Amino acid sequence: MNQAPIMPFFTDAYLADCHHLSTEAHGTLLLILLHMWRRGGKALPNNNKAMMHIVKAGSLRKWHLLKTELEALFDLSDRNWRQKKLERTWTDVMSKVEANRTNGKRGRAVQMLEEKSLKTQTKRLRRTPAFRPGQL
Repeated sequence: MNQAPIMPFFTDAYLADCHHLSTEAHGTLLLILLHMWRRGGKALPNNNKAMMHIVKAGSLRKWHLLKTELEALFDLSDRNWRQKKLERTWTDVMSKVEANRTNGKRGRAVQMLEEKSLKTQTKRLRRTPAFRPGQL
């Protein structure tokens, strides 16, 4: 299973861009976007049979009807279904994931140093004889 991070969904932008779509086209668009996200934000090949299966259209005829409604929302210039906003979002999310991973490693390194320092101090305290009243 792919370990893609959570896909941000900007509802205001989505509704502004897609208000004209039919209910069925909304579902189809979301399936395409989710499939792209799970593939690392990469474009999908402009292969009618593959796209028909991705969107669960049931027939090539049905896919062609949906395709006509959705084409304007994608860049198809290089014979792929590319969604530039999704690609930018993927890049931004992966940058944040990497920054969090790096910060987490740094935080763990600091935590380990603090634990080591605490253990060293504890050992020193154990070696130091305790002061008892009346020993002077």
